[in-house]
Parts: sequence; C-alpha cells; structure tokens
Amino acid sequence: TGSGSRYYLDAAAAASGSSLSGGFSLFGRKEEAPAVVSTVDQAAEDRAKKAAEAKKQAEEARAQRLAEAQAKKEALAQAKAEQAAEAKRAAEQRAAEAQSKKEAAAAEAQAKREEAQAKREAAAAEVQAKREAAAAEAQAKREAAAAEA
Repeated sequence: TGSGSRYYLDAAAAASGSSLSGGFSLFGRKEEAPAVVSTVDQAAEDRAKKAAEAKKQAEEARAQRLAEAQAKKEALAQAKAEQAAEAKRAAEQRAAEAQSKKEAAAAEAQAKREEAQAKREAAAAEVQAKREAAAAEAQAKREAAAAEA
C-alpha cells in the first residue's frame, strides 16, 4: 500500500484499541492518530451528507416529476372534457338543423298537398259548372222546342 494508507491503518488500530499496534505506531506517527481519525470521520460525515442531499434531491425530482405528470394528466382530462362538450354542442346543432329541415320539408309537403287539393276542388268545380251549363243549355233547348211546338 502507499504511505498514505499507513496513517489510516495506524489511526484505525489506535482508535479501536487493537493489540496489533501494541499501543505504539510502527511508523512513529501515533501523535497524529486523532487528527487522522477525525479526518476519516469528517470524510464519512461528508459522504453521509452528500448521500442524504442526493437522496433529498432525488425525492424532490421524483415529486416534481409526479406533480408534472399529474398536471399533464389534468390538462389532458380538461382538453378531453372540452372536446366532448364541443362535440355535444356540434351534435345538438346538427340535430337542430336536421329538425329544422324536417319541419321545412313537412311544411312544403303540406303546402303541396293543399295546392293539389285546391286544384282538385277547382277541377271539380269546373266540371260541375260545365255540367250545370250543359244542363241549363239542354233545359233551354227543351224549353225552346216546347215553345216551338
């Protein structure tokens, strides 16, 4: 190992009270052990803080993604509701137009029926008038014939 790791090994042995170090440093660095241990502890603390911060950021990012997904879902639902309402209005308008056309066609058919009835009545009246005229003419001829006789 490199010379740097000796400090950590000595410090760890001294901190744990290991009998391996025999209570003294093989490398004459026993007086530096507390500083090295505090550096190791500080590094572990920094790593723990960074891990906690990373976890917090990941949770915040996840919450943000969930919020965005929920907002997108709500916007999509709103758009679908608006489309459905517009489709309903359009269907109602088409139904109203169809009803209007149906009523107009019915009115036109009624007008045609009335016109045909009026024509039939006029034709019947004309036939009746011709019959009456023919009958009157025949009566006049009979009267004229009777007067001559």
